[in-house]
Amino acid sequence: MKRYLFALAALLFVHIAHAGTLTTCPMVKIAAERLPDLHTPRAGHQTILVGDEITVFGGHTLGYVLTPTAEYFRDGEWHQMEMVYAHDNGMAVLLDSGSVLLAGGHEKNLGIGQSYEVEMYDPRTHTFEGFGCLDQKRALFGGEQMGDGQVVISGNWYGDDGIEMFDPKTRQFRHVKETTASRSFVHVLRVGNDDALVFSSMDVKGEPFDSVIVDRLKGGPFYVPLLKEWRNAFFPNHSTEGFIGDMSKGDYAYLMPGINDVGQLAIIEIRDTLFSLLPTDAPIPTTGVSGEKITYVPNIIVDRKAGRGYIVGTGQSCRYYVLAVDYRQRPAPITLYYTDLQEERCHVSGTRPVLTPEGNIFICGGILDRNFKPQSSAWLLRVGTAAPVSSTSWLLLLTIAIIILSCLALALYFYWRRQQRAAIDIDADTYTDADADTDADIDALMQRINEVMQSQRLFLNSNLRLEDVAKAIGANRTAVSGCINSRYGGQFKQFVNNYRIVYAQQLMLEKPDEKMLNVWTQSGFASESGFFRTFKKVTGLSPLEWKKQQTG
Repeated sequence: MKRYLFALAALLFVHIAHAGTLTTCPMVKIAAERLPDLHTPRAGHQTILVGDEITVFGGHTLGYVLTPTAEYFRDGEWHQMEMVYAHDNGMAVLLDSGSVLLAGGHEKNLGIGQSYEVEMYDPRTHTFEGFGCLDQKRALFGGEQMGDGQVVISGNWYGDDGIEMFDPKTRQFRHVKETTASRSFVHVLRVGNDDALVFSSMDVKGEPFDSVIVDRLKGGPFYVPLLKEWRNAFFPNHSTEGFIGDMSKGDYAYLMPGINDVGQLAIIEIRDTLFSLLPTDAPIPTTGVSGEKITYVPNIIVDRKAGRGYIVGTGQSCRYYVLAVDYRQRPAPITLYYTDLQEERCHVSGTRPVLTPEGNIFICGGILDRNFKPQSSAWLLRVGTAAPVSSTSWLLLLTIAIIILSCLALALYFYWRRQQRAAIDIDADTYTDADADTDADIDALMQRINEVMQSQRLFLNSNLRLEDVAKAIGANRTAVSGCINSRYGGQFKQFVNNYRIVYAQQLMLEKPDEKMLNVWTQSGFASESGFFRTFKKVTGLSPLEWKKQQTG
């Protein structure tokens, strides 16, 4: 009894000490600086920090007309350049060489069709060179450069899809793989020196998929249940802008916003093939100053030096918002930054925010309501030096509330324990807490648990409960739980999953050609994501990496 009281008391103090993490999201006012307007109003353009110059490429301008122009910002003003093509809703990839690969986009005004058009931008001379063409016409697609220098390209709008590669050495495009589904607004995430994930929640007409399948450049496709509820970012930004890993250590990890059917925002964390929600210390706010509704642009920009990710939004009034996520902490603290009311309506649709070297957010162009009237304004949202506000009053109130609720929970717990003990019919063949007080008794009980798990393979039941194991060995639930916690040092679920991982490893070695779908289903896992997450946690490797290591 004393150990339960001590544990609950400790839990109470932990809750009190972390009361700040249970607060609502703090709000901090920041400055919004109006920069000189673009020479050409535009939307559907690409914005990239090229060297130390923010550069915008192509898109469409007033009247929904293609504009084959680009601009770069230097010395407080915009400098306009002539491109070879317009690339409205096309692709722009900053290459390791420092040049920018520009490709595809709509073929005609009004967002009609797709194009083959390709060109290269040289920031040293601020010139463009047209050369060759894509393997197939594309618009609203994505691309990412691999470790060997080649660029993976996939996605399309109202057209056929597939995966193609661009080789900067030969300047040739070639088809390399079919996709399981044709997609638009595609994300291409590098997960290895020569491997990438290709996926989207949207088909080629912008309609959501019922089930999201992820294609892999060097492996088979897999289903992600999480993306059925949380659709990934609608307008994909450059995948490197959401990268939080360390490629030098083989750690490929990304953050990406997800939106559900009711408009709630969440942060998706992707590590190799594992998709999960990033826990935050408060719900992501959907209302801002004076209760106005916030509309977020579902892209995230990561400041890896500061360990923060930013998502930009606008309010119903003329006000900008920036959600900051300190992703290195668990749960991740979030802060909502907001600006003063502006003289004109704020707009972020049809544009892609960029992080400046100073850690601020830059946005330009975009639309308010219609593609026929793009904007020319440019803004700098100064989040780089902003700090969270104090929430002492909230902490005090929440601490008091937590103390009261914890005391009530403590009283209810001991009442439940008393009722449970009164209901247990103890006989000579049944283990109880009292029977397992000595080390010898606990060891004997642990041995019986392991023997039954191995002989009856209880772990192959994906719905296995603690009560099932207790019944199989003739002990009560509490004794089994206490024994596993004492000898195994973990929870029941972790204990069972270890058996499942060992069994899965045996299957992979004995049946090397077995599909991974069959491996995790035959091993007792209820979901693919749970299998991959547990396997990586137990072994430090993905299943495919482990299998490759074992087979040489």
